[in-house]
Amino acid sequence: MPLDSIEAYERLGEHLVVVDPIIERFCQQTGFERCTSGVGRYPKRRLELHREMSWFIELGMDLDEYGQRYDAFYPAIPYSLGGGAWIDRNGWRYADLSVIAFSRMPFHQLSSQLEDDLINTWQLIREFNLDYLLTLPPVQLGVAP
Repeated sequence: MPLDSIEAYERLGEHLVVVDPIIERFCQQTGFERCTSGVGRYPKRRLELHREMSWFIELGMDLDEYGQRYDAFYPAIPYSLGGGAWIDRNGWRYADLSVIAFSRMPFHQLSSQLEDDLINTWQLIREFNLDYLLTLPPVQLGVAP
């Protein structure tokens, strides 16, 4: 089935309802909020926490071995989980997007370990502090790479 409409993308991501309760529990425990806009159509869950700086954790469907999007769900479809932190200052973004909890994990294995992986990812990215981020090379906001 081609991904030729918003509805097709929504159908492709319907299986994520299985992990939504785990994600909601994590959000309630940590203060993260699930982003529902600006995250694209391809199946993913993006969580953000905004304070003096911001953190994110993202669970997303991977691409196939040819770099193409999957257009149908099957239980072993691969997912990745990662996270990072950023701060915007005076038109510049300072960010570390380096934490990868796992990549290409079959979806059918996610629910058994997602809770632990979310917690572990949060423990890693919360170590990124303001002083550290401001030492990183910035990217100008509003300028396409």
